[in-house]
Amino acid sequence: MQTLAEESIMNVNISTISESQRPHCEWKQKQILARVAQEQEQEKMKQAKEQTKAKAEKENKTGQPSRGKKNNNITINVDNNSKEGEDEDNDNEEQKDEGS
Repeated sequence: MQTLAEESIMNVNISTISESQRPHCEWKQKQILARVAQEQEQEKMKQAKEQTKAKAEKENKTGQPSRGKKNNNITINVDNNSKEGEDEDNDNEEQKDEGS
């Protein structure tokens, strides 16, 4: 996005500028052109990313697997009411009762 000052610098005819100011004006114009090119490249990358995302969403709607990031979240449920080792004692008692 160009500012009004940058736009006016780009509209300057270099041949009409004095020799002492010409290098600065040329440098400034090159700097502006480089920034504009960089912004255009970023915009292309952004559009490509959005297209990839839209394509992935479309594949999800058709039932095909997504190739995006996998969900690696693991949920572990822990029963806090039981005491450690309590289950083993009950199993041993049941085995003794069956053997008698």
